[in-house]
Amino acid sequence: ATLAHRIEERVTSATSATAASSACSSLQRMRRAIPTIAALVLASAAKMQGAPLRQLHDPDTGLSALFYMPPAAAEPLPLLLYLHGAGESGRELRDLISEGATGTPPVELEHGTALPFLAKHFIVVAPQTDHGWRPAEVNKFLDFLLSSRAGLPIDAARCYVTGHSMGGGGALHAAAAKPSRWAAVVAVAPAGGPRAA
Repeated sequence: ATLAHRIEERVTSATSATAASSACSSLQRMRRAIPTIAALVLASAAKMQGAPLRQLHDPDTGLSALFYMPPAAAEPLPLLLYLHGAGESGRELRDLISEGATGTPPVELEHGTALPFLAKHFIVVAPQTDHGWRPAEVNKFLDFLLSSRAGLPIDAARCYVTGHSMGGGGALHAAAAKPSRWAAVVAVAPAGGPRAA
């Protein structure tokens, strides 16, 4: 090999050793920073999330629900009652915030990505059914939510019902059965025909 080639090999070898040493040093600094970064991410997520979703159960209808109440809720607040679609049917409440339920009010509240106005000014209740939404059952569940047994400071004049797919149909049917009970209904892609009361 020529002299130029041997010099090039030594420079490459020295450069590789320096680069490896530098990369190793950077990796060690990153490893030391990981716990700090993780703590900051968790703190940010907790701050964005507000109050976590909690559970309640209505003994009269047998419906269980996840609910959200803004922190420091002192005065009566409006209610957003969210009725899930068929994909979240069952008896496992955590299914209401599963990956398949992306974009729903309970999911957005759980992940701290809900619209700030919703998170600050609404009580949100998401019941779960395993048999579809019956108008009489939804309206009886509203009676429970408005009672002292539920312990929620809901303004009875500002109760809104919404839902997606099967839940959208359920919202329409519940509001049609007792229109004076609801301030508004918003059905998203409603599915299902009229149901018996």
